[in-house]
Order: sequence, then structure tokens, then C-alpha cells
Amino acid sequence: MTKHGGTLCSPERSLVVFLDIQEKLIAAVEGKSITHVVNNASRLLQAAHILHVPVLFTEQYSDRLGGTHPTLLDARPPESRVIEKTSFSAYDNENFRKYLDLSGRREIILCGIEAHVCVLQTAFSLLNDGYSVYVVEDAVCSRTEANKLNGLRRIEQAGGQISNRESVLYEWIRDSQHPNFREIIKQLIR
Repeated sequence: MTKHGGTLCSPERSLVVFLDIQEKLIAAVEGKSITHVVNNASRLLQAAHILHVPVLFTEQYSDRLGGTHPTLLDARPPESRVIEKTSFSAYDNENFRKYLDLSGRREIILCGIEAHVCVLQTAFSLLNDGYSVYVVEDAVCSRTEANKLNGLRRIEQAGGQISNRESVLYEWIRDSQHPNFREIIKQLIR
């Protein structure tokens, strides 16, 4: 496994994956953290759309666990895909891998539920296949904080980068002269 420490993500190389941010999984998460996760994921989705970064949604057993949270689904760009999966690693799904291959993107930004299960297993699979992985810490959660922290620690030890929504957005725009700087700042950071 390659460590990718110190590499900034780029909108030209990035693809954002929203893993299983679904109604019944959301209901299982305690406290205010889930509202924070959905809000940060939504802001990341808006920025990705502005900067033409492709996005992909996964749903685990949507017939039993419900669909993607309406805040995200309603803002979903028309060219994005929702992939139904049964495996905990989204990368085990053939349609997921095909979408990644067709995109040509090698920097995969992950957010979603749960950090120690689907996010972790997807991150490990991607890292093992040579992708750079960035996990948006404030856009992932687990049923317990301890499980979230454990998942993030394991991903980082395996070579993934743990980031946050603001860092990703600033890395994408890099410069206050970026043509979308004001739009990103006004709508998504402040």
C-alpha cells in the first residue's frame, strides 16, 4: 500500500462517493452528529457540482434501509449515479468499479455511514487497488464515536488521508483568484 501523505486533492482528479447516507441508517446514529454529517455532505455535493467533480451515491439494501437522504438526492447532479449494493465495500460492486474506471479519476473522496464498516472497507479496497483515498471526517459517522474514531484511525494507518469538508474545498480551489472562489466561499464555507 502506498502512503499518499502530503498530497492535495484536485477537482480534476477527484470523484466524491456518498456511501449509504440512508434514512434508516441515519436513524440509528445517535446525537447531533448525523445532522452535521448530512449538512457537510450536502455542502460538499454543492461544491462538487460547481467545480464539475463527478459524484457517486451508494445505497445498501435500499428496500429495507430506505433511500439516500432527500437533502442529497434532491441536489444530485443529473449525470451522477446511485448504485445499489449488498457488499460492505462499494468497490466489490461491479457497477461501482465500472463507474470509477469510466471516470478516469484516481482520487476518491469518501463520506457516509458507517465509518468503521462501509467507509473503511471501501477505503481499504480502493487503497489496495492504487487509488488515493480522502475521508471527509466531518461527513462520516458511526453509531458510536468510538467506532468512528477506530475506523478513521485504521484508514489513516492503511494510507488514506483523513480530511474535512473545508480542507477539501480549499484544496479544490487552491487560490483566491480561482473563478469560483467567491461562490464557494459564500455558499459553502461560511
